Amino acid sequence: MKDYVTLAEDIAKITQEDYAGCQEIKRPQETAAFLAKAATIHDYPTFYQACALFLGSFGDRHLAIQDSTGTILSNNFDVRRYEDALYVTKVTPHAPVEHGAKIIAIDGLTIPQVVAQHANFFDKEPERQLFLPFLRSAQTVTLATGEVVSLVKEPWPFPDETEFVVKSLTPSCAYLKMTDFASQEPLASLIKENAPLLSTTPHLIIDVRKNNGGSDINYYCLLDYLFHDRAEYKKSNPHPKDYLTFNATTRSARLRQASFSPEFIKSLPQEHATYLEEELAFWQENARKGFVRRFPATVDEEDDDEDYLPTFHQLANPQKIVFLTDVYCGSSGDQFVELGQRSPKVTVMGRNSLGVTDYANCVWRDYGDFKVLYPTSRHSRVDEGRGILGQGVPVDVHIPFTPEHLQRDVDLADALKFLNEK
Repeated sequence: MKDYVTLAEDIAKITQEDYAGCQEIKRPQETAAFLAKAATIHDYPTFYQACALFLGSFGDRHLAIQDSTGTILSNNFDVRRYEDALYVTKVTPHAPVEHGAKIIAIDGLTIPQVVAQHANFFDKEPERQLFLPFLRSAQTVTLATGEVVSLVKEPWPFPDETEFVVKSLTPSCAYLKMTDFASQEPLASLIKENAPLLSTTPHLIIDVRKNNGGSDINYYCLLDYLFHDRAEYKKSNPHPKDYLTFNATTRSARLRQASFSPEFIKSLPQEHATYLEEELAFWQENARKGFVRRFPATVDEEDDDEDYLPTFHQLANPQKIVFLTDVYCGSSGDQFVELGQRSPKVTVMGRNSLGVTDYANCVWRDYGDFKVLYPTSRHSRVDEGRGILGQGVPVDVHIPFTPEHLQRDVDLADALKFLNEK
């Protein structure tokens, strides 16, 4: 039988010593409860759920658990909160409820009661709250009709599907959708192939409402469309003295260096070889030093990304750009939205992004049956009260989620209207 107490103690130690937010985000009561519960657990699914809720209590989606066995079952429909109810937004063929169904209770508890019982887990804004972890362990939901429905669980039923799309919506408006920045080639090739459309169309809608992040470098091919030239891009940064500190513990140094597998190294473009060399050198030199300033390393420096910038062609189009965002856009997706807001062409519409870049540059600790993700870097804006954890990158035009979103694409319609396309 697994020693779940030892596993729980090691995971708790990550949150207390290795996690980049360990200095300001502490959960002593939740930690004590997690360790006490681990002593009573005798099966993996129960431990997995307890760990998921414990890590979720930190309010940082960069701190998470991922199953490796394929035995953890999940609820086979997803939901989103509006007022005091949940609305079904996604279903599988075997789901016991229909798309659009209204849920008023989980295991007999009203939605506000569920949120109150796990206050640290949920974002304050109802439309940002994620309920899948609770539905995973729940037995029933109550519909607005009064019907009590037994839940059906399946192996993870919502695999991430990468999607890169460029198309023309109207003669004067193009549309670009990106669901991640995991690798450079798909997006770079798409942008190159569609350069004639993008560079001659006055309006552009960039849809990152669902974006799982990846590497910031991989969206640099879009800078040419966001900024007139290199000078405008460089001057647009409102906080050029921001920096990162890395919590260079022994564990993080080992895991970070191990993440540079031969496959990963091979996937990097040759021009990014310098980045790899610098990254390896940093962790080798600073292991066991704790928080070490980096990017830039000293007060007198500014972060220099010159090596990764594309050629700017001073394009006349697009003239106006709308970013569509939502809470399902995070990590490098957050960074991309922040970058877009620096452009005078861009208006961000929809709902705030996830907001996980205060603590970033994550590593995985592999425990065999599961892995734990945690961030190693801390952004200096946290000290100035500019952090976005639990808030996301703020939009310029907020479009509240309502049940109408389940019937039509409200956000896209509002974006077209904003651009005077309708």
